[in-house]
Amino acid sequence: MSFNIRYDRSASGGTVSGDPDHWPDRRPLLIELLEREQPTLLGIQEALHGQLAAIESALPRHRSIGYGREGGSGGELSAIFYDTTRLEVLEWDQFWLSDTPALIGSATWGTPSPGSWCGRGCATSPPGPSSR
Repeated sequence: MSFNIRYDRSASGGTVSGDPDHWPDRRPLLIELLEREQPTLLGIQEALHGQLAAIESALPRHRSIGYGREGGSGGELSAIFYDTTRLEVLEWDQFWLSDTPALIGSATWGTPSPGSWCGRGCATSPPGPSSR
């Protein structure tokens, strides 16, 4: 499942209740959808670090991979959540869409803000109890 979370602009007055992107209105709808669907993989875009709690509460068996645009928890996240009872991450990497992809937060090509891509995440069914 892919989901554009739409970053939370409500604290700065960027949205108000009733606006389609108002996070306090969207949060319970997102939780309800994720609890119902229980995706094995969930790719998110435009999430701020503080918005991850809603996903984590709806999907308690999931873990995530990915950094914010500015590295760590800074900036918008494009993370991948995976169900730990069904998948195991073997490796993953993230790079920035720029002339210097290994430089965290780098932005070139005329873009005003850094863009990143979390990928090469290889996952497989976790080994059964007898193979451990």
